[in-house]
Amino acid sequence: MLVLEAADHACAALLEQAGPQTLASPPSAAEAIEVVGWLVRRLAVPASAGTYSLAEATHAWEDQWDQQVAAPDRLPMRAITRARHTIRELATDTTATMLCGDLHFRNILNSSRETG
Repeated sequence: MLVLEAADHACAALLEQAGPQTLASPPSAAEAIEVVGWLVRRLAVPASAGTYSLAEATHAWEDQWDQQVAAPDRLPMRAITRARHTIRELATDTTATMLCGDLHFRNILNSSRETG
């Protein structure tokens, strides 16, 4: 999206209008993954001073994960183990890059102005 105007002091931005198309129904999974990879590279920016680190965030994630998997309708043990391993691996990451915690195919809008 094109940022038309921003007011950092107010944490506000005026953005271009986007169409309803998302990557939730892409022509192919390979194309969707390519677009997401391109977008992630564009969004990777150095973290601002005072931003908490990924390692700091993962402590809460692991606690939340433990509460979620205690439910009776929990996921298969293989999925639980893989997710816990990923959380612990992220806890060792020292990269100082901002991440989007809610990036998925339904949150990526189509743009005819840009291509990956």
